Amino acid sequence: MAEERAPDDGFTLVELLVAVIVGGIVLAILGGFLVSSLQADRELRGLNAATSRGELALDAMRTTLQSAAAPMGIAPGAAAGDLVLRARVAGMSEGPLRWDCVAVYYDALAGELRMRRNVGDPSAPAGTVATPDAAQLATWPVLADGVLPPLEGEVFAFRGGGSGADPSRIEIAFRIDAGGLGAPEFATSIVARSEQSGGVACVP
Repeated sequence: MAEERAPDDGFTLVELLVAVIVGGIVLAILGGFLVSSLQADRELRGLNAATSRGELALDAMRTTLQSAAAPMGIAPGAAAGDLVLRARVAGMSEGPLRWDCVAVYYDALAGELRMRRNVGDPSAPAGTVATPDAAQLATWPVLADGVLPPLEGEVFAFRGGGSGADPSRIEIAFRIDAGGLGAPEFATSIVARSEQSGGVACVP
């Protein structure tokens, strides 16, 4: 007949080992779930941040260029793969109309979109924004970073392309690097609607 254990005998070494092993397995499973959850949350926040950067950049370009006058211009930048979009836009001021010169620069190596605005006044129109070197470009405000070219085409292009290109209609398309979740794409079309009167062309 087996010997009965007294209530205060405690656990045997085997029982303790089994409890430790089972507890370890449970903790490992819970830890794996926690790590996966944190990783998914970090990636989702990265995707949301990338989407916000892309949308803010598009909004800034739309807001600035919605009052542009044709023709707008697209030219190569200072380095291979870079592009400069130039436009003359109606300035926001009281009284007589003024014209400002705006340039949006796509830096392919840095993966950035930057913008500069030369402000004019009715008596002294703005000067054309020159193609910057690296030091000058660093002073331009950044619209978005982590910028990649679209899967097809260029970041800036005239609608129609080739001999049928329309310099009054600009297509803007780019992607924003969101890390492991890919690169969401953003695109917009901007039509120059302002009348061409006064000021300078802003397009070399």
